[in-house]
Amino acid sequence: RGPLRLAMHWPESCPIKAAMKDFAQLFNHTSKAVEDKTYDLPPEPLVRRILDQIPDRPACDQLAQKYTDCRECPHASAERASFVRALRRLAESGITFLQRRASAEPKERAGPSKARKSAPAQASSAPLPLG
Repeated sequence: RGPLRLAMHWPESCPIKAAMKDFAQLFNHTSKAVEDKTYDLPPEPLVRRILDQIPDRPACDQLAQKYTDCRECPHASAERASFVRALRRLAESGITFLQRRASAEPKERAGPSKARKSAPAQASSAPLPLG
């Protein structure tokens, strides 16, 4: 498998605050797991909420399978460490995207012509090597 690219683009109906809370929780969990070198996986409900916010279904299926593989095979420590680091990068990308989106929101209310000029790119990709 090569690097996985996720388009960081959420549907308009996704509440930014709730998404930000989930991505911050994922970032905090994975950062602590990396810092402590435990590489503990985040709770499954959190992972499900994160994946539900990403419209790229094939990428989400791949991440869900990788999560399951790491959970079911706790002795594959190098693979788990790599996956936890990838989840941390996903959380960083998600937070950055949502911050840009939130800062652009007032401009979008000002009018469509201003929003077009000042809105950040709708999608950015972040490679996630999954092993």
